[in-house]
Amino acid sequence: MQTEDSHPHEILPGETARFPFWPSQHIGFIDVKCTLSGEGVVFELRLSDIDPRGWAAANRTLPLSHEELQIDIEGDVAKAGSGTVSFAFVNNSQSRLLWHQCYNN
Repeated sequence: MQTEDSHPHEILPGETARFPFWPSQHIGFIDVKCTLSGEGVVFELRLSDIDPRGWAAANRTLPLSHEELQIDIEGDVAKAGSGTVSFAFVNNSQSRLLWHQCYNN
């Protein structure tokens, strides 16, 4: 991931936060840890050029409760040299903020 969060950042209602990866000449595996919060917010996880594993494969749209949600975004990058490898969170709420903090594992 090109950037890591040192503190939580907000995603406005209806907006998207995208996390790109540096292009690599090698195929490989990604593992990113994220914490999400925003009671009542339904968020969507979007992946680009990542074949998801584990949690990310089974959970693409979820409502958040009052507690923080800690997730692992894991997946395979099968296309070497691609400049489009990324994941994104979409805040599907019309009125509430979605908060995120992510870092490479």
